Order: sequence, then structure tokens, then C-alpha cells
Amino acid sequence: MSGRLNIFHEAWQLIKEAPFIGYGPQADRRVLTIVGNAQNAVLYALLCGGFLGGAGYIGGLVLSWVLLARALRRRHLLPPDERTTLLQVAGVLAFLTMRSYPENCAALFSVDLLLQLPTMVYLGELDRAFKRSAAAQRVRRSGLPETGDIPVFHAAHDRY
Repeated sequence: MSGRLNIFHEAWQLIKEAPFIGYGPQADRRVLTIVGNAQNAVLYALLCGGFLGGAGYIGGLVLSWVLLARALRRRHLLPPDERTTLLQVAGVLAFLTMRSYPENCAALFSVDLLLQLPTMVYLGELDRAFKRSAAAQRVRRSGLPETGDIPVFHAAHDRY
């Protein structure tokens, strides 16, 4: 971790000079004079894409953690093999999130991103599956047909 604070300080100063759209891909290699590497995923995303681009990376990471928390609360509904997969995905997400502080991981096209992106997609799909399952259960309880024959209500037309 030696020297990271100086790198972070210099990167933050440059981010403040181009706050909206940043400096483009691999910006840390072009504009940082100390080492030439931002050494932090969030700073790298902000340096390259400004607050507009960095919001996508940060928002995706935060959303992934929200989806993971939701999935972990409902893990008892999953078969044992799926629970194992969910725990593996949680481990990958935790590792890469912790690693993003001292290293520039997953904010650019890299091996880290090739690991992190499938975990994010898995969590999104698992969340959608939970929502579909809950919706199907509500339909079954309500007595409405499940096959797509949803009754059309003409209440607005009946008043006239």
C-alpha cells in the first residue's frame, strides 16, 4: 500500500479538472505522473469516465450487492446446488469488491471484469427468477388463470 495515498490524491485532483466525462480509456496511463496507474477501481472509473461513466460502474457494483443480499435472504428456496453456486458468486463478488481498493480491478476490460460481470448477470437473473416465482404464486392464490387468459375489465366503459 506504500505510495497509494499520493496516487489517490493526484488522481482526485485530475478528476476534479474533468469531472463530467473524464479523460477516456486508459487515462491513468496518460495523465498520472507519479506511477501511471490509478491503483483503485473507483478512482480509475472516475478518471476515465468522469462522474457520468463512474456512476455506471459504482451503480452496478452497489446494485450487485443489493441483489446478493436479496438472494441470500431467499437462499432457502433454492435447491442445494444453486445455494452452492450462490455462495461461490458471493465469494467472487466479495473478493473483487475488496480488491478494488488497493488495485484497479474490473473498472476496465480485464480478467477481473471477466469474473465480475458473470456474477453480476447471475445475480440479476436469479433476482428475476425469484420475482417470477413470487408472481406465479400470487396468481395461483388469486384464482386467475395462469395460461395468459387474463380477464379484461371493462369497468370504465360500463359507467357510460
